[in-house]
Amino acid sequence: LGGSTGRPQLLLIHGGSFLYEDPTFEPLTRGRAIAAGFVPHYVSYPLDNLPAAVERVRAEARRLRQKFGLDRVYAYGSSAGASLAALLSGDDLVSSAVAKAPISELTTWDWPTAKYGSEYWEALGVDTADRERLSPIRRPQLAPLLVIQGRADNVVPPAMNETFAAA
Repeated sequence: LGGSTGRPQLLLIHGGSFLYEDPTFEPLTRGRAIAAGFVPHYVSYPLDNLPAAVERVRAEARRLRQKFGLDRVYAYGSSAGASLAALLSGDDLVSSAVAKAPISELTTWDWPTAKYGSEYWEALGVDTADRERLSPIRRPQLAPLLVIQGRADNVVPPAMNETFAAA
């Protein structure tokens, strides 16, 4: 996009249980991001590897910070991507972030093991200690973070993010 250096940069991070890309994410967010004045940057992160996904979004945030400055870099993510956006906020790698239905407590999120089986977390390359370390609720949020959560969400329990918002 021409003239993007003065415009705020927005990292957009898809959901998908850390396993899948969400094909609807970019079509639903691109026009809105541009209309709001942002330059969108879609982050493709490694699937089936949670530590690599975290490192990928951190690297992209660092790259944009170096190029545009911290005050020009923001993040938005949905579900699994919201967890990654919240981690960027906690790491102070973005000016602020919005997390729509983040999995804020990875150690108590039972939905994926019921859906994908008991080996879900192992398949993502994380153990309990990793899940604790990577849970946004267990980390201070150094940059402003807005958490959005639907009350009827059947994947991410609303109570999880009520607790996160109150922390």
